[in-house]
Amino acid sequence: MFFVGLIVAILLMICGFLVLGWGAHILVHGAASFAKKLGVPPLVIGLTIIAIGTSVPEIVISLISAIHRTPDIAIGNAVGSNIANIGLVLGITAMVTPLKMRSRTIRKELPLLFLVMLLVSILLLDGMLSFLDAMILMGVSSIVVLWLVIQGMRRHTPQTVLEAEVKKEIPRRIHLTITVFQMLIGLVLLPIGSKVVVESATYIARLFHVRDIVIGLTVVAIGTSLPELATAIMGACKKEYEIVIGNIVGSNIFNLLAVLPISALLHPVVLHSQIVLRDFSVMFALTILLYIFSFGLRGPEKTTRFEGFFLLLVYVIYLGSLFFV
Repeated sequence: MFFVGLIVAILLMICGFLVLGWGAHILVHGAASFAKKLGVPPLVIGLTIIAIGTSVPEIVISLISAIHRTPDIAIGNAVGSNIANIGLVLGITAMVTPLKMRSRTIRKELPLLFLVMLLVSILLLDGMLSFLDAMILMGVSSIVVLWLVIQGMRRHTPQTVLEAEVKKEIPRRIHLTITVFQMLIGLVLLPIGSKVVVESATYIARLFHVRDIVIGLTVVAIGTSLPELATAIMGACKKEYEIVIGNIVGSNIFNLLAVLPISALLHPVVLHSQIVLRDFSVMFALTILLYIFSFGLRGPEKTTRFEGFFLLLVYVIYLGSLFFV
């Protein structure tokens, strides 16, 4: 019965991740097309809708986890996804093809990510994520969105590199009814996939007597990052480097500002000390490495295959520390 239950839970989780990823893709695709129909500039769409959209699976999982009173999965998912986005997604993508950095906009977003991580670390020093902490983070999230919109509306040059890449990804002609239908389907699929993932993850954690936080940091975080991995590899192969890195940086910002506080909006969350000491330290270290690799440690503003391998190696060592240390 143990192995039967485990296999069923794993299969259900895989199905949940597939539904979740498909739902997020449809929702973001529809929302981007809808925004284009309304005349929103492509760069604004790339900096807001597409960037925030990469965090949609994590947001919905956190909400479902909070409702099911398993906040550790939500917290682990938010922090673990940030670690996986850099170590796993960018690591593997850079190994497939070196990533060139040419966008001034993303150059501004990386320091913003550092400031957001610092703010979250300060709020979590007391070992608790309170309702007030959650409201502060959500407020900062609104300010960041406004700042991104302002950045996207400014036109220093006729067309930025990032804007050109976003334009290629948004369909030129699509009927308004289809975009609305896509968004509705996405809104239906997201909670269904998230509920299956959370319940399966909780069952597996109980089966192996593993803390929910570990499952959130590993299985759930990797699962929600797999669609981003596929998107990043495809984007890199098409030489859309700005979208690849921009999505990761934007996703990490909103994972901390929008995904992390969701559980605390319903119930205050007491954090494990490892989250602040171990996991946040790894997240900071990987982000620093991303900044160094992206802006010219070896070659002109390019993340090389060796550097991608190093990011992946750090992530594998981190996973090992979760299970074996």
